[in-house]
Amino acid sequence: CFNASGIFVGGSGCKQIIKLRNLSEHSVMDTNISMNYGTSGNSCGIDGVDKTGSECNVTTNESVFDPLGDFASLQTHTIYVEGAGSSIGNTNPDINMSYTENGIPKYGTVNKCEMRDANSADDLCIAGTQTITHGLGMCFDFGNFFSGGGATGGCEKQVNLRNISDKDLTDVSTQLITDSMFNGSMIDDCGIDGTSGNCTDSNMMDFAFMGMGGMFQGRSVTYDPLPDFTPGDEHYTYTNSIMSMSMFNSSTYIGTYIKNDENGIPHLYTGELKDCSAIGGNTTDTERVDAVDTNYNNATYTDANGPDIQTKVSKKGPYTLDGVFLGDDKTTPEPYQAGPNGTSEPLRIVMRLYDVQTGETMKFVDRSSNAIDVVAKIEVGSTSETSNEFYIPAYAKKDARIFMRYIDINQLLDTSGVTCSRSSTDGNMKGIPQCIANSTGSTQNSCADSHGRMSKYAAIFGCDAWERCTQEYNACKPNAYSNNRFPDPPYDSAYGCYECTVGAEFTLSKDHFAIRPDHFDINTIDADFPNLLRSGEEYNMTIYAYDYGVTGGTSGTADYNQSKTNMEVNESIVWAKDGSSTSLNGNVSWTNADFNMTNGVSGNGSGSSEVAGLAFDDVGIVTVIVKDKNWAAVDINKAGGSDTLTDCSPDGAYVCGDNNVTFIPHHFNVTGIHLRNHK
Repeated sequence: CFNASGIFVGGSGCKQIIKLRNLSEHSVMDTNISMNYGTSGNSCGIDGVDKTGSECNVTTNESVFDPLGDFASLQTHTIYVEGAGSSIGNTNPDINMSYTENGIPKYGTVNKCEMRDANSADDLCIAGTQTITHGLGMCFDFGNFFSGGGATGGCEKQVNLRNISDKDLTDVSTQLITDSMFNGSMIDDCGIDGTSGNCTDSNMMDFAFMGMGGMFQGRSVTYDPLPDFTPGDEHYTYTNSIMSMSMFNSSTYIGTYIKNDENGIPHLYTGELKDCSAIGGNTTDTERVDAVDTNYNNATYTDANGPDIQTKVSKKGPYTLDGVFLGDDKTTPEPYQAGPNGTSEPLRIVMRLYDVQTGETMKFVDRSSNAIDVVAKIEVGSTSETSNEFYIPAYAKKDARIFMRYIDINQLLDTSGVTCSRSSTDGNMKGIPQCIANSTGSTQNSCADSHGRMSKYAAIFGCDAWERCTQEYNACKPNAYSNNRFPDPPYDSAYGCYECTVGAEFTLSKDHFAIRPDHFDINTIDADFPNLLRSGEEYNMTIYAYDYGVTGGTSGTADYNQSKTNMEVNESIVWAKDGSSTSLNGNVSWTNADFNMTNGVSGNGSGSSEVAGLAFDDVGIVTVIVKDKNWAAVDINKAGGSDTLTDCSPDGAYVCGDNNVTFIPHHFNVTGIHLRNHK
């Protein structure tokens, strides 16, 4: 089979295959096709199955497929015509179709599937190519494609494809098109991930059939279907031949796939696939950064304890963290490098809290509990940099990590081919160079204009980011930052465009840590508390876990949920008259053993918080002590040891609280009294 000026020429074994797709949101029913293409002595079929009679009727001038079948939204069917002997036809025939959509009969011309937005197939990119010789095969290049061959073996060309989006790509197919002055091959093979099949090598001049090469020929290899691509997934296609030649050629790789939008609605994308290094959107080489406490240095980062973040206290501050840049091994700190062409913007790491148990992310706050951006800016040549100060929000977490987003602007500016001289990254859209931010103000509603031209932002970060951040969330529109305003949640901050651009990609700190309440308080509404408690009587107490700086009230630390079995309540101290602690007579007991802590307040499901029954069977001053030594287990039990102190110190791992109470005799019993009447 081969093409010549749009004319399809071939013989037995040479098929013209056309793939049809329904782009409507509705199913289309009762479909039939007619097209001005035919052959003599032919066969034809639908979806790879030969058909005869009215289902598939091909003459020398026309091909009719009736019925073709129903099409669900975005579903495909293929039709084909195969010649016998010699055949000739139009490679781009006019195709007419009748069908019923949503109950309405329709008729019209079938056009080539247009992409939803120009050049929007940037989720799938070419991660690399390689040429492999087999046996005595030889490979050599004349232009962009490859040539080669040999008496045995062959020349194999592999193209690696990668999904750089944050969503699955399904119904994936690709087509490698080569236009050349001279093209031909002998005994070809093609396949996917090393397995032959699921591909069609067409529109080429085959040496085995013609005996010699031809002029102005082209070659097209279609791979359909490819496996689904999960985020970050890679697959490769290949062609292999004993002899293959192409001179003065140019090649194009077309990709088609379906991707769901943020609302789960599927959309079709198709367009030319580009080299991954030339596409934006892959903004983060994840795990190249880390966050640690500010006492970081290279030695402590790689010592037995490893990267360390100590236990934090709810509502306490100010704290800071160090952002650390890691080498290719994603383990060893190393200086952050400028871009290949010398661009030297700092690497900005935007940090949040991450709850490992729920998967939720939360912003840090300032002293007044207002949400703030916490950012570490690592300058070129530096290994780490300290973030701005922050306070911990008012809640407790058993297992937390630092959630980080970042963009390597230096690498993207150099690989995208976009000219953008050094400009401020501290404008309204913090972290985004001003020359890029200025390009997002266009009113166009597609990633590229009618001429395929893309804004600097789209060219650098890709159409997926452009759609998300200028259409769906408006996070990268300049007017969203005017008059001290910010975009809508979840990108409602000065770094909203920056974080939206990164999208779903993120890196978590290597170390886990806990956020605990500041202290316990033991209290009761009994009027005799704390200095006139009666020996032997049970007093129902409320135990509060409070945030830092809180000394009273009926609200405890949010998300501090703990059972009494994980708390220490038997370490109370009985004081001697001289003020020294001693083991005097008497026992302190908690008579209600089944209370739990819920959002920092004791309870047992009865609706009352005064459920911790306290009693003492002697008299004196008692320091009632409650400790939680288990909440920060993620720090206490860290492999290799932790820098967090395992005690009740202000920054230690334990939650502790005490209260001094005085027990007096319950009553006096007077006996042996004799009354006499005296005059």
